[in-house]
Amino acid sequence: MPELYNDKSAQIGLFFEQLGRGEGFEKDVINLLKLAGHQAWKSDDRDYDLNILLSVPLFGDFKVTGECKLDERAESTGNLALGVMSFGKPSGINRRGANPDLWFHGVAGEVWIMKTEAIRNLCHIHRKTWGHRRVKCGCNEAIMMPITVARKAVGGTWVSL
Repeated sequence: MPELYNDKSAQIGLFFEQLGRGEGFEKDVINLLKLAGHQAWKSDDRDYDLNILLSVPLFGDFKVTGECKLDERAESTGNLALGVMSFGKPSGINRRGANPDLWFHGVAGEVWIMKTEAIRNLCHIHRKTWGHRRVKCGCNEAIMMPITVARKAVGGTWVSL
């Protein structure tokens, strides 16, 4: 079997392995939201990972969208990789992308939940240090946010899965 074919097979296998773990994380987030009394389901459109119906006492239900990101390297690097470009197109927290209402970032058995707009604002506030630096991640680009910043961010919450 040619060497090139083996490399492509390994890459494809790794892609599907990572895809499976990411989809498992999405299911964990859906279950977490349901346990909290909300409705959540996998989105039919490709712009968002989740559709969520938040049930708020005295106010009713609010439909919002969510993006799930399982970050398997965050714990070892100390940074969250916040996607901004994917295959040359705006994505993730990029204002010109799909603009999900909520961001669910998985790190080592926990999930950080925050409004996407608030994450963008954090990146802007810290633009002179880490907030403006984009890092290439394969076919993607990301801003690397220190986990310590995310843990202290007002309006965000960390929940164990």
